[in-house]
Amino acid sequence: MTSAVPQTITLPGDRVVGYAEYGDPEGAPVLYCHGIPGSRLEGVAFAAAAAAAGLRIVAVDRPGLGRSEFVPRTRVADWAETVAALADRFDWERFAVIGVSGGGPYALACAHALGERVRAVTVVSAPAPFTPGDERRNLLALRRFPFLARPLAARLAARVRRPGGVAELIARMPVVDRDRVVEHPHMALELSANVAEAFRQGSRGVAADMRVLAGDWGFALRDITIPVLIWHGDGDRNVPVADAHRLAAELPRGRAVVVPDAGHLLVIDHAERILAAMHAD
Repeated sequence: MTSAVPQTITLPGDRVVGYAEYGDPEGAPVLYCHGIPGSRLEGVAFAAAAAAAGLRIVAVDRPGLGRSEFVPRTRVADWAETVAALADRFDWERFAVIGVSGGGPYALACAHALGERVRAVTVVSAPAPFTPGDERRNLLALRRFPFLARPLAARLAARVRRPGGVAELIARMPVVDRDRVVEHPHMALELSANVAEAFRQGSRGVAADMRVLAGDWGFALRDITIPVLIWHGDGDRNVPVADAHRLAAELPRGRAVVVPDAGHLLVIDHAERILAAMHAD
């Protein structure tokens, strides 16, 4: 399995943050926001495509995940402060942001808070904010009873840690996604490593991710003024394609690219297209 050397950096307030770099080390900078549960290891999915496109991807562990120190957080919006501090340390005047699945809202938080410092934003297979009448039962339960996030995360951690646990999760994927993993055998190893790293410190960080995703994100999509490109598979069963259309409708400069016959793991086959479009912007 291809992987990058894990690194840590200490930000103001003595916060330790873990990250890894992929692609062209001299390329244009891109901040990567991983999914839920996830970690900086997800960035490997874009490594080859980033090198070809001349992009330097820095994938960062959120608090309590991977190698990043746990810091209490109440809103998705809180992530932008960490990203701004990282960008300062890396001397990035401007940079792009990409968020995959549950990392999409965190990418949008950067777009909202950091304005023109963010050159462009791409979200892939990402959910839209929770709204009244939302039929996503898991999010509805967590919104009403946020204390459930910790036992749910702990249960998931126990499942993936037992022998064959990740294989069971793959077996339960919709066919369109399961087929992608079967056709790319290295993906099973990468998924396993990524989920294990998400729970490196236990379930607290994943629980925080789940809780804030279901709550008020702390910003309004209509206030994001920079371009946002939205990629989504029309066969996604984890996050319905309706979410992509809603994001595009509510973002002033949002544009949806719906990929036929693709599921939640569309990055497996479309990493090059996604990064080429980002680089073109």
